[in-house]
Amino acid sequence: MNKEYGSDFHLLTDDTLRTYGSGSTFWDQITPFFSGRSALRAILQFGIEKFQWNRLYIPDYYCHEVYNFLEDLPVQFIYYQIHPLEGSVALDIEDVATTAVLKVNYFGWDFDLSVQTTNCSVIEDITHNLSLLHRNKADFVFGSLRKELPLPVGGFVKRLNMSDYSVSAKAEDVALRKFCGMTLKRDYLEGKFAEKQVFRDLLTTAESNFEDRSTHGSMPSSVAKYAHTLDVESIKLKKKRNSQLIKSLLNPSSHFRLIVHDRHEEFALIFTFANRNNRDFFKSHLVANTIYPMVLWPGQKSDAAKLVEDTILMIHIDFRYSEADIRVISTIINNFNIHV
Repeated sequence: MNKEYGSDFHLLTDDTLRTYGSGSTFWDQITPFFSGRSALRAILQFGIEKFQWNRLYIPDYYCHEVYNFLEDLPVQFIYYQIHPLEGSVALDIEDVATTAVLKVNYFGWDFDLSVQTTNCSVIEDITHNLSLLHRNKADFVFGSLRKELPLPVGGFVKRLNMSDYSVSAKAEDVALRKFCGMTLKRDYLEGKFAEKQVFRDLLTTAESNFEDRSTHGSMPSSVAKYAHTLDVESIKLKKKRNSQLIKSLLNPSSHFRLIVHDRHEEFALIFTFANRNNRDFFKSHLVANTIYPMVLWPGQKSDAAKLVEDTILMIHIDFRYSEADIRVISTIINNFNIHV
């Protein structure tokens, strides 16, 4: 066995998190796409055609690779500033039908746009908390599926009467490569495959192809068939229980601040730091103990967004991890507090 925590999902082998009957009701409420950015592109194409959208207000703190995927569309991007951890937003819009606003559910938290949106359309990204699908009131709802679910590719739009999309050959190829990488990672974790760099290269190379607009379209059939065997509700519930457990095990620390959600619906275990040096010191401790955390999102543009990028760190606590795993992760974190 090769034990490590975080980074890309491996192919799911836990049958308690799969369903082979009628399936999860989640899939009945969405239209699947190749990726989250593909889903957002489809919404924009729909709005440009139906409502003549010509302006889209977008948060400065976001994955800018997504914006790059959309920049050829005939709509003007207008940035607004947001601090996701404080819930503050600086947004001034013209509330007209030809305008849309992109709102992001950051790390599981909702926030108020603090502006009138009677006539303009609100598009919400719920990638970090798929549980919001049932209760979200935005005009358009979308997200990536592969951040919370063990899928090689995948995004979605909440049910909407839009045109059908085909699957490109490029999308099929990327999905296959990621499936291979996920399978080899599973074998590596189980001690059946020794070459870690092989699956890392497969996953990294496939990931870089998400920027290619030729992937735009529906979810590949091989992924859709596998996706429908995932019990989304059970996968989400296991992470919620892990969140409750690890927060009860962590000791208070003067080195970081732990951000907690009242409903235990955090996207991950979320830490903030006074500065980047402190963050990176903690990150080095985790990596040395085979915990591979996330920094969201690399490559921010504005000073405010860069500050968030430089002072935040997240640790995966999802369905992959048992109670024993969570106790190991918490011990490693607590040991940092003891020895620093």
